[in-house]
Amino acid sequence: MRAYFGIFRYALVMKLYKGSHSVYKTQYHIVWSTRFQRKILVPGVEAYLRTKLVEITRYYPDWHYVEIGIDKDHFHLHMIIPPRHAISIYLKSPQ
Repeated sequence: MRAYFGIFRYALVMKLYKGSHSVYKTQYHIVWSTRFQRKILVPGVEAYLRTKLVEITRYYPDWHYVEIGIDKDHFHLHMIIPPRHAISIYLKSPQ
């Protein structure tokens, strides 16, 4: 009985995304670092970077950011991308 409630609680917490013929939750943890580990991601650059990341979701509305973490020399993205998109498309887009 206890295992049943554990599975039920997991189903409530985990959100699944639905496509036309699939159900998915593909999560990616992407880390970009600055060239030569220079500490250039100051607050102004950080704000600009966040606006650009939001602009990308205008072109790909089914991409979801779970978490964005920005440090002085690198930033982390934890995101969900549908299986119909290749991750390489996203990695090329900020350039």
